[in-house]
Amino acid sequence: MSNPLKALVVTGLCLGTLTTALGVLANWWPALDIINNGLPFLATGCLALLGLADAVVLEEVRPHHDDLLAKLGALYPHRVGEQHGLVIMSKHKILADGRIDREGQPPRMSLIIRWARLDVNGTPVELAGVHLARPFYPELQQADIIGLTNFVKTRSGSLILAGDFNMAPWTWKLKRFTQATGLGRFNTFHPT
Repeated sequence: MSNPLKALVVTGLCLGTLTTALGVLANWWPALDIINNGLPFLATGCLALLGLADAVVLEEVRPHHDDLLAKLGALYPHRVGEQHGLVIMSKHKILADGRIDREGQPPRMSLIIRWARLDVNGTPVELAGVHLARPFYPELQQADIIGLTNFVKTRSGSLILAGDFNMAPWTWKLKRFTQATGLGRFNTFHPT
């Protein structure tokens, strides 16, 4: 084994041991439980990915996120969305945008899909942010998935869906959605 590889392995083992020890200490110092949840690693990974992404979809944005949106605006100068709900930010110019709302709901609860057509080096690509109802509201969630299915069926060209479907990948609602839209074929649908 080469010296740089040995150094990397030893460093990884030391960090792993330290992380495990800090996680065990959470029994006596509850603030350390954040390490058991992996949040520092998730946050670091998200920040690294944020720097690489051409566009981002933000959910549950509230007015108190104004400072964050302003900072991200330097990296993503093109934006669609108000100060709440779904916001799409992009490094690429936005050619068109729109939204789909639930009927009969107050404005703060009505938005389920926000979409933007981006000009990615001369190629139009649609990015849609999705936030469907929680499973505690099955009828509303069913209506949302029907609305999302209809939306996807009307699109032509490249479409990227991102967001919170509020359902597990094996649910019958999501399986019907992927079958009806074709997004389940060719590894184009990636639940996370």
